[in-house]
Amino acid sequence: MGVVEKLARRIWFRIHSRHVGLTLPVEVVLRHRSLLPPLPPGYVMRQPPDAADLPAIAGLLNQEPGFGVWTPERVERELMSRLAGPRSGTIVVYGETPVGVGFITDESRAGKRIGHGMYLWVAPEHRRRTPLAAIIVFTSFGHAVDAGFEQLLVFTDPHRLPALRLYLANGMRPLYRSLSCIWFWWWIRRRLAAEPKRV
Repeated sequence: MGVVEKLARRIWFRIHSRHVGLTLPVEVVLRHRSLLPPLPPGYVMRQPPDAADLPAIAGLLNQEPGFGVWTPERVERELMSRLAGPRSGTIVVYGETPVGVGFITDESRAGKRIGHGMYLWVAPEHRRRTPLAAIIVFTSFGHAVDAGFEQLLVFTDPHRLPALRLYLANGMRPLYRSLSCIWFWWWIRRRLAAEPKRV
């Protein structure tokens, strides 16, 4: 890639991004982790998942069309091999059924240890009746903090309002990485204010 193309990409990235980002202060992670309830009866959490869990993780991620097509090999390559810490990948199983996943990957650069929250997913029938999403987020990020990560980020699509509601309600702060983010966050706040509150 030439210098001009790199510069053009950088300028475009400052104007437009299709995702919105949030930052999660370390002190918020530690406070929330200390207040998390135990998993409800019947649920088991594995951190990190083992090799036998890779097909189940791919199956869960494939339930969300916006996540693309996943295989066990892609899970290993893009998530498991890049974890921010030994316990920053999570799978939750209910009985024998996988019902939730979440990963914090190592995106460190320029001497700064950056953990990136990726692919939080809880099966729809387990969302409202359990605090699984919060448990996955704050235990996974908590292990990244334990491993020395100092900046914690999450990126998601602007239309994922339940996830954004969860993040904002638990101390995450919007990032304004591009001009399009200003519009996205204005739209998101209007939508969240207009909808009934639920996590």
